[in-house]
Amino acid sequence: MGSHLGRSAEPGDLAGRHLRIAAAWEVPGKAFGALLERYTDDQLEIIADYLHEAAKVGRDQARRLAAEAT
Repeated sequence: MGSHLGRSAEPGDLAGRHLRIAAAWEVPGKAFGALLERYTDDQLEIIADYLHEAAKVGRDQARRLAAEAT
């Protein structure tokens, strides 16, 4: 059985949550934006490729370790 975590379907409640989330991410969002501005589009493409490939390696290794544990 699922549990109800006090969620509300009232549109005003959802709007309030959106505003709180947006406010919480305003400072980090600006910091990440400033970091991104340090790199060219070509550099960001290389960084994105590395992160994508590293995530694949991590998933593969997690599957390998899980298989070895059984």
